[in-house]
Amino acid sequence: MKNGHKIIITILAVAMALFHIYTSAFGMYTALIQRGMHLMFVLALIFLIFPVKKGVSRKNIPLYDYILSLLGFVVGAYIVINYNAIVLREGQATQLDIIMGVVAIILVLEATRRTLGLPLVIIGVIFLIYAFAGPHMPGALIHRGYDIQRVAYQMYMTTSGIFGIPFGVSATTIAMFIIFASFINKTGGGKYFVDLAFSIAGRTRGGPAKAAVIGSCIMGSITGAAVANVAATGTFTIPLMKRTGYKPHIAGAIEAVASTGSQIMPPIMGSAAFIMAEMAEIPYSSIMVAALIPALFYYFSLFLAVDIEAAKHGLKGLTKKELPPLKKKFNK
Repeated sequence: MKNGHKIIITILAVAMALFHIYTSAFGMYTALIQRGMHLMFVLALIFLIFPVKKGVSRKNIPLYDYILSLLGFVVGAYIVINYNAIVLREGQATQLDIIMGVVAIILVLEATRRTLGLPLVIIGVIFLIYAFAGPHMPGALIHRGYDIQRVAYQMYMTTSGIFGIPFGVSATTIAMFIIFASFINKTGGGKYFVDLAFSIAGRTRGGPAKAAVIGSCIMGSITGAAVANVAATGTFTIPLMKRTGYKPHIAGAIEAVASTGSQIMPPIMGSAAFIMAEMAEIPYSSIMVAALIPALFYYFSLFLAVDIEAAKHGLKGLTKKELPPLKKKFNK
C-alpha cells in the first residue's frame, strides 16, 4: 500500500475516532445524524482496506475501490447534511433520496460481503426480495408487497433499516470500546497480559496452553472480540504450545476456544451484549452480572481440558529462564 493510500486511510480513521470520542464525552447527536456519520466513515474505510476478493494485494488500490469509498462517504454525509429537510418532509422522499437509498443498500451489502462473507449477504438479499415478492408468497407469508421507493426510504431514511438498533449500538457504544481495545493493544497492554499469564501458569504441566487460557480470559475483559483476542495472544501462545509438544491443530484449537470465550467475559465488551441490552431494554449491568458465572465456568472447564490433554501426552511447562518474573510484572 502506497503512502498516499495510507495517509487517506489514516485521516479517515483518526477523524472517525475523534468523532466518537467527542460524542462520547459531550453527548451524542440525534440518532440519524450519529448513525449517518458512523456509516460515512465505516463505508469509506471498508472499501479502502478490504479488497474485492480475499488474498488480493492492497499495494495498488484499484480506482473502483476509491469510487466505492467516495460513494460510501457521500451516502452517509447525505443523511447528516439533509437531516432537517428529511424531518420536515415527514416521509415524502424525493427522487434523490430514493437514489441515495438504493446506492446505500448496495454499498452496505458489498461491504458486508467483503468483511463477513457471502452467507450474510444472501440472507439480506432474500429478505429484500421478500419485501417485493409479498403478493406472490404462499400462505402466512403473503403480504401486499412494497415498491422500491418505500423499501429504499424505510431502509435508508429511518431508524428501522440500515440505521436500526444494531447499527445504533455500534455508532454509540461499540465504537468506543473498539477504540479503547486498540489503544490497549498498541501501547503494549496485550503483551503485558500475555506475559502475566505465562508468569502465573507457564511452568505448570502444559504451561503455554494454560497461559493461553488465562491470557485470553484477561484480554477478553478488554477486547470482547475473538479475532482480536487471537491476534493479541495467539502470536505468542501458539508457537510455544507447539514447541512444548502440542500438535499444531490442538494448539490452534485451544487458542481459538479460549479467545471465543472473550465475548462473554465481564465486563463483556462483545457487541452482542450491547445489542441485547438495547433490544431487551434492560440495564447493561444486568447482562454483565448474568454472564459472570457462565464465563468463569467456561474458562475453568477449558483449563481442566487443557490440563487433561497435557497429562495424557506427558507435556511439560517452560523453564524458569524462559518465563518473565511474576514479581516484576506486578511491580510494573
